[in-house]
Amino acid sequence: MRVSAEEKKATTARIVDVAERQIAEFGLSSLNLRDLAKAADIKPASLYNHYSGGLDEVVLKVNSRTIKILDDLLADAANACDRKNVAVLFEKLAIAYLHFAIDYPKRFGALFEHQMKDQAPIPDWHLQEHYNLFRHVERPLDDLNHDLGAEDRRTLARTIYSAVHGVVQLGLQGRMIALPVPVIEKQLRIITKALATGFSVEAADLSNK
Repeated sequence: MRVSAEEKKATTARIVDVAERQIAEFGLSSLNLRDLAKAADIKPASLYNHYSGGLDEVVLKVNSRTIKILDDLLADAANACDRKNVAVLFEKLAIAYLHFAIDYPKRFGALFEHQMKDQAPIPDWHLQEHYNLFRHVERPLDDLNHDLGAEDRRTLARTIYSAVHGVVQLGLQGRMIALPVPVIEKQLRIITKALATGFSVEAADLSNK
């Protein structure tokens, strides 16, 4: 029986919907081709008719949705404060990131746990989605120092992002010592204030030379 374009489109979306629910509830490690196909009401082999990259591509699509949620939360945090007060902005972004990890723990984990099959490279389109998150940090860096080149600004934003992610990840995961949320929030305030203050001083020094 021939499948219409509309039916194929609906099945393609349903596969990601099912995978998204599975990951959100049970985590990335729970996802497998057989169970996904059964829940999506397709044959396992037919998954490749909808996603040529197989399960990897499905996970990337789910992670894209997760990144969209995070991106919206960071945008809301940035819009809620004065962009030129970099210390406050960094703090709000960091706290929003922390609470995203708390509210969506399994989805948050999937963003960093997923490994492509056979060590295949992550597609450029998905890498760009991750990189796009850095713009929330790049904008205030540009306000601090207009002479900072685009590549240097992006590298610096990535470093700041990594610092915040490290505090959040280590604070929540408990492999070392899990910290209460208020303690993590305090640590994020300390580190973001130190970063913003340091960059402000450096920018002022450069402008006076």
